[in-house]
Amino acid sequence: MPEDNLKRYPTNLEAITDLQNGNLDCMIIDAWAAQGYASLRPIKTILTIETNENYGIAMPKGCKMNAQISKALQDIINSGEMISIVQNHIK
Repeated sequence: MPEDNLKRYPTNLEAITDLQNGNLDCMIIDAWAAQGYASLRPIKTILTIETNENYGIAMPKGCKMNAQISKALQDIINSGEMISIVQNHIK
């Protein structure tokens, strides 16, 4: 695609609005974001590309919530919920 045909948007919502208004033929967006928007707007995911990406949570060092978030994540892992999330939503 010629770069002149490529549009960049500051937010996903602006791109989705242009898609709905007929100003775009398609867009590339993170799969999780696409699923979320599809539950709110009449858009359809037509292709998902597996990238084997890993995600993390970034917090400032010494943040008051670090211990709470770490405990919550450990609880999710210990309960088996993390395995369920990966099996049902990521793989």
